[in-house]
Amino acid sequence: KTKQLKLLLFRLVTLMVVYTLVRVGFSVYHSGLFQSHPISELLISFIHGLRFDWAALCWLNACFFLFVFIPRFPAVLNKTLFYALNASFLIGGLADLELFTFNGRRMSREFFTSVTADIIQHLPALTLYFWYFPVTGFVVAWLVWKLDSKVEGKLRDSTIKWALAAPLFVLTIGLVFVSIRGGLQQKSIHVQTAFTQGSNELGHLTLNTTYHFLRTFNTPVTSRRAFFSESELNNKITQLTGKNSFAGKKGDNVVIIILESFSLEYLEQGYAPFLNELSEKGVLFTAGFANGRRSIEVLSSILDGVPSVQEVPFSKSNAQGMALEGVATKLKTAGYQTVFFHGAGKGSMGFETYSLAHGFERYHSNADFNGQAEDNDGQWGIYDGPWLNYSLKEITKLKPPFLAGIFTLSSHQPYLIPPQWQDKFPKGTLEIHASIGYTDRMLRDFFAAASQEAWFKNTLFVITADHTQKLSTTKFQNTVGLYRVPLILFHPTQAMPKGIAGKVVQHVDIPATVLDWVEVDASGLNYVGESMFTPGPGKALQYLQPGWQYVKGDRVFLWDEINPGVEYHWDQKSGVLKTAAPSNMEDEAKTLVQYLLNGFRQSRWSVTRSE
Repeated sequence: KTKQLKLLLFRLVTLMVVYTLVRVGFSVYHSGLFQSHPISELLISFIHGLRFDWAALCWLNACFFLFVFIPRFPAVLNKTLFYALNASFLIGGLADLELFTFNGRRMSREFFTSVTADIIQHLPALTLYFWYFPVTGFVVAWLVWKLDSKVEGKLRDSTIKWALAAPLFVLTIGLVFVSIRGGLQQKSIHVQTAFTQGSNELGHLTLNTTYHFLRTFNTPVTSRRAFFSESELNNKITQLTGKNSFAGKKGDNVVIIILESFSLEYLEQGYAPFLNELSEKGVLFTAGFANGRRSIEVLSSILDGVPSVQEVPFSKSNAQGMALEGVATKLKTAGYQTVFFHGAGKGSMGFETYSLAHGFERYHSNADFNGQAEDNDGQWGIYDGPWLNYSLKEITKLKPPFLAGIFTLSSHQPYLIPPQWQDKFPKGTLEIHASIGYTDRMLRDFFAAASQEAWFKNTLFVITADHTQKLSTTKFQNTVGLYRVPLILFHPTQAMPKGIAGKVVQHVDIPATVLDWVEVDASGLNYVGESMFTPGPGKALQYLQPGWQYVKGDRVFLWDEINPGVEYHWDQKSGVLKTAAPSNMEDEAKTLVQYLLNGFRQSRWSVTRSE
């Protein structure tokens, strides 16, 4: 019936107005969060929010589009179910105005699984105290119901002929699907998409409770850890991580280069001669570690000091809307221009939304590239050579000081190399080896060209890899070696401190290290990472699915929450692990895991750095 389809569209459009009014209520209820933002930014959030509102309403009410095409489906039942469902989510959205004060994020399934017993016990008291939320929800639902009834009486009905019903059904379902995914772009919108204005509070203003609840519904809930009381935890974590104290070169530019799938093994075997040369002029940490095994996990580690410590990457977890201080947010606040380059398509790995949500002002993808067609590998994106050239040209346009991030891709499977560079590099024993040589050579050309630019001499370069890939030696074919990546600090005119190359360092140390060098305070950063210039053996933490690996100096501790942990002595040169007598490794590992997982659950760190 055409009448039911028209009514459904009317109801959804009306709810779009209601959701916008709820967003107005959110901005007023939490007005203190938005005082520093001009009206123009708030307006962008409201406009951007319409996309999430429509996606949420189509998702929530998808079944009602099906009911339209069911012959003789009871209209009264249809209407009753529609308003019961939407009124429930509307009341939840209104209640979320207050809940956001405690949770720091929009409501998710985690809220109900964690406090179900408390809700049942205190529901009468909470309802009386916050009576205006459910009352407002019921009143709004009743008003829309009444308006619906008036419109329903004025609409004419007609039967859709079967010849038209089938294509109309297919078209309707297609439009609903496109609406739910937020458009025809390569990747569907998700929670992180709401935060691309670069402000945590504006991201939450853009979101609505319905969308956040539905989008995160199947995301595993992080359970609370209680190895220590919160006061004990805060004392332990602050003692575990050293403070920033190094005086580098205030106001230096920073370029962070993330290499796809490079292992430290490849440098030791000679497949990356330029990086080996560069490390002699700077410092190569021989015990450098990635915090994850997947590219999607790397940005949170390198940019915000948040490692992968659970099955779901941080950028896809319920905590993804958590307010974080990281290297880009801190440098942006300090007056730096910030830009990120990745030669893959827009939306790849969620890098665009994550970088824009965490301090980067501009993101360049292959859609911005204006080179030749043959510069594209036909699989992932732009070959590393032309992409590094493009990145260099764009970086040179920036006004110092600046922070630039560059992510390469040619050493990703299937390890494609431009035709003119075929057979120019050692094929080695693994299919990845030739592509490692290609990227290394393109880095040599990049640095040679960059050295001619005025900004080069005042720039700190941080070079690392997102994760390891195929390995050929027993030294690296173990749980420790699987995470060992090159981590190089290089400055053209400043010498690196002596005696730090053997320190255990990890990706989450990069934010504190960069801020240490450019002399920007590290306040607000979490206590997991520390500056690589800080004296001490250093540490690294990885999630092993299940369980965790904790490395400190020459000790490695493997444990999960079912079986007893085992401590090993690790020979860095040979890679050999030998069982060792227990020390305090278990206590430190549990401190880090509880600090991180409880922080994710609460959407805030229990304590942050103050220096």
